[in-house]
Amino acid sequence: MDEFNIGEKLRNARQERKMSMKVLAQEIGCSISLISLIENRKISPPIKTLSCIAKALAISLKDLFEEDEERVVFEITRKSDGNYQKETCLRGDTMESTVSQRHSLIRNKKMKPQIIKLPKGCPTYLKYLHNEESLIYVIHGKTELFLGNHSIPLEEGDSVYFETSSAHGFRSRDNSEALILEVGTAA
Repeated sequence: MDEFNIGEKLRNARQERKMSMKVLAQEIGCSISLISLIENRKISPPIKTLSCIAKALAISLKDLFEEDEERVVFEITRKSDGNYQKETCLRGDTMESTVSQRHSLIRNKKMKPQIIKLPKGCPTYLKYLHNEESLIYVIHGKTELFLGNHSIPLEEGDSVYFETSSAHGFRSRDNSEALILEVGTAA
């Protein structure tokens, strides 16, 4: 039990909620001394007891068993870092598009940003399919978003939010280079 500091995590959660050991013990139906023994890492309680305590403190069991690492609360990606992972993932008949992503330091990330670059002279409809939601923003150029049976012309500064359960994709509207930021929900 020491490796996860469960007792300390429980004590911190209880104190953040300004809850006494007595109130917590009454809420879950145990003794104050049991709460004290758990918080001071003298005993390893059964999962059922931990589950009751976690529920009373409105925390998840998962949080109790996560290793103590410094939690990353923000992440900055600078152009100068050059830490992007480039993939060719969108292919047309004659051209291909690259998508740039960066490995994330944040665990359980809910958003996935990527840059889609449509090269100059790319009139081909580049499409893909995944189950999530996306927001796209046209950084540069004129593009056309194909979404199901819809064709949506977009220009620099335009954005669209959509569900990606149907095939969607892009092409350059004037055969010039286009740059699109897509932020999707992480799968």
